[in-house]
Amino acid sequence: MIKLIIFDMSDVCSNSEEPPFIEGFMKIHGLPEVFEEEYYELGYKAEMDEISGRKVWETLIKKYNIQETPEEIMEAMMKTKEFYPEMLEFTNNLREKHKVVCFTNYCEDYWKLFEDKIKDYFDEVIVSYQLKTRKPKPEGFKIILRKYNVKPEEAVFIDDTKKSVEQAASLGIKAIQFKNKEQLLEELEGIGVIK
Repeated sequence: MIKLIIFDMSDVCSNSEEPPFIEGFMKIHGLPEVFEEEYYELGYKAEMDEISGRKVWETLIKKYNIQETPEEIMEAMMKTKEFYPEMLEFTNNLREKHKVVCFTNYCEDYWKLFEDKIKDYFDEVIVSYQLKTRKPKPEGFKIILRKYNVKPEEAVFIDDTKKSVEQAASLGIKAIQFKNKEQLLEELEGIGVIK
């Protein structure tokens, strides 16, 4: 009996805005390849609430003498975030019979810029910075299972990323690697979530 369905957000319910934005940003500013590595290293810390999203950009702006403010950059990136109405409608419909949450990796500064666009489609949106841990680490999954008082086998996790899916499965959660909506419907039907 499935009681809890956990959805990833980027590349499942929305586009993944970060990689194309960073790639374009580097081209516009003539930044070296190492910039990308440095950005994600700082970004992962921000997603676990070790530093702020603003601090990520303050650090990079200072190092590379970029003539923009952290706020301008963060707002420009989050404006490229697009949600998939068909998927959000689907998650919302699943709430009739199940608890449906979204578990996503974001820092607080980024999250505040678009949270209102997604929160109504889930019973709760759980963001990595709130838990101080990010996918694919096991701690986040464990916190969510405890919060909703469900056993691993009573939960389904849906994510496009292989590492996150494997981590959830290793904890006993039914895990589905998302490719498209049709494949997802088929797999959810196979485990009895939908008929």
